[in-house]
Amino acid sequence: MRNPSPTYSPTYRLLALIPQLSLAVVGGLAVFFILLFTTLLAFNAYFAGRIYPGVHIAGLDLSGKRTEQAAALLQERLVYPDQGRILLRDGEKYWLASPAQLGFYLDPQASARAAYSLGRSGGPAARLLDQFESWYFG
Repeated sequence: MRNPSPTYSPTYRLLALIPQLSLAVVGGLAVFFILLFTTLLAFNAYFAGRIYPGVHIAGLDLSGKRTEQAAALLQERLVYPDQGRILLRDGEKYWLASPAQLGFYLDPQASARAAYSLGRSGGPAARLLDQFESWYFG
């Protein structure tokens, strides 16, 4: 005579799946966080010494440039202090002056350093948020 196979209730079958489901969820989360950490590590390694993506000054994209390259680009392209014109008026008298004549000066080195420092100050969460916002919003 054969032993009949035991029959399990649906509740018992569900309870038997809980350890497997828990292991799958924990394993999936572990893989996700390992991939996230690896991606962030690779991103920061690539942009070590470079300006993060999405950083612009006066419409000039400085993404991926070193501070020296960014300063040279700003020096070359930002000509407003020398070539721009400002009209001053006092009653019936008018004066035309360049921004440089009025003391307006753009420091390309300081601007490049400020662009480089975006996403590199504050705590880890603030850094990630700044990096994401500069990449996503430009």
